[in-house]
Amino acid sequence: MLSFELPEGEVTEAGGTFNVTVSFKKNGFPATTAISNGQFASDTQWYLTTLRGKYLRYNGTNALNSYAGKEYSEAAFFTVTGNPVEGYKLYNKAIGTSKVIYSNTPNNLSSEVALEANPNGTWYVADNSNGGFSFYIPYNGSKFYFHEKDGPIKYWSDDKSKTDAGSNFMFEPVYDYTLDISYAPSAVEVTYNGNTI
Repeated sequence: MLSFELPEGEVTEAGGTFNVTVSFKKNGFPATTAISNGQFASDTQWYLTTLRGKYLRYNGTNALNSYAGKEYSEAAFFTVTGNPVEGYKLYNKAIGTSKVIYSNTPNNLSSEVALEANPNGTWYVADNSNGGFSFYIPYNGSKFYFHEKDGPIKYWSDDKSKTDAGSNFMFEPVYDYTLDISYAPSAVEVTYNGNTI
């Protein structure tokens, strides 16, 4: 729902364009990725993501699982495109841009969140009272939320998702660093961002 306050006064002319400034109450949502010609931008920001404090990872069979341990691999790197009005698309680095994290026909607590070749696979976001975000898909008059319960990531069509840790989606940025290492029999020289350390 979008609401705003109109200025006081008398309307003297019908029609026209209104410019509305919208402020969203939660800042810092990490939708920063651009996709061009089927490729992620070179400066794409990747994230480790958690639900219920467990890290998400592509399981190699077209779905997501949660794991207690942190892993730095393409299967564990996620990124997001979109905005709060038009919705978001979630991607996994190991899969690339050909599929989005989405299910065309979600089922409550029975279907796993899959990776589908669906350019319209759009998620929407609600605040989660545990400090993160709750992603959901509107489907057949219900909202189906990401939900972690003992491993596989499934859907939960209950508004309790907005207060449940199992639907509390958190992002942890992954940063790339380049180290140039030169080795000689007498010394090892390490250069980081052009500076010898």
